[in-house]
Amino acid sequence: MSSRNTIGRRVREERENRGLTQAELASLAGILPTDLTSLEEGTWRPVDHGTVARLARALKCAFFDLLWWHPDLK
Repeated sequence: MSSRNTIGRRVREERENRGLTQAELASLAGILPTDLTSLEEGTWRPVDHGTVARLARALKCAFFDLLWWHPDLK
């Protein structure tokens, strides 16, 4: 699994757990909704640390929570 796909999967999980739409999270994180969609689908360009940090703040989770994924996590 690529790191982009891992981050995208974790962002989607955290977003859905908080009941946020992609548009809402994108607005909170200061990124374009189309970029968030691409990130969650694993097709966005390499993700920089600043974007991950903004997403983590918007999701109220730890930066590293978005970098690691384990199949047992829900």
